Amino acid sequence: MKRLALVTAGALAVSVLTGCGGSSGGASQATSTTNGPRPHEPYKTQKPGQWDSPGVVVANDVGRKVVLDKSLPVFDPPITDGGVAQTDWPEAGRLLSMKELIGVFPDATKIGFTPDGPTKLVITPSLKNDSNSEKVDRNKITLTVDSVGTENSVLAAFDSKRSSDRTIHTDAGGKPSGPRIYYKDGSFKTHRLRLDFDNQDVYRVVIGNGRTAMQLSLTWDGFYSLDGDGFDSDKVMEQQVFPLIFQLLAARM
Repeated sequence: MKRLALVTAGALAVSVLTGCGGSSGGASQATSTTNGPRPHEPYKTQKPGQWDSPGVVVANDVGRKVVLDKSLPVFDPPITDGGVAQTDWPEAGRLLSMKELIGVFPDATKIGFTPDGPTKLVITPSLKNDSNSEKVDRNKITLTVDSVGTENSVLAAFDSKRSSDRTIHTDAGGKPSGPRIYYKDGSFKTHRLRLDFDNQDVYRVVIGNGRTAMQLSLTWDGFYSLDGDGFDSDKVMEQQVFPLIFQLLAARM
């Protein structure tokens, strides 16, 4: 089996994949845009448990899987004056590893892994079926650490915003007025999880350890080469790629 080659160009770390293995590093600037709207996801309004997404499939013929890198740290930041100082927040670049991303994207020919300061990580996989035109708007996942604090305070803020959103974005028929998914608490080992569509696809994720917790935002753009052969790129991302990423993130606290 050929080994993974690490190619560093400027400040961007890019692994060119010919087999297995991994590495990471670097720093760069990146942004995220939108894939466009999708059909509404139905949910009920009577009981919170019935608002949740109907579940997902986390494997296909490509063989995506959770590959946990135990060399990464498990974070338990100190609580000072009832909160967590930003200087003690986990670094976004240490929440995932190249080894783990190869498990998520076994069909990648290379993966860019770009920390953008302490709170942002940009991942840019190049897939084997990407066309030249698609690479102009490259595949991109942006992970941002939004807040870190006591688990009670982070969950309270998330639950308050979720409750407000469910009220605002529910039409008279009990369906969302925009493409939103509210997953069952505990889905994919996270504490909280929802998908919003406000100018872009945004996952809001909370992970915690019973004492402290972290809320993250994840967005994506591109991945059009996942369309075809019976697959839809949005569904592959929502039902196969991100559930794996959520499980990996949940292992960090």
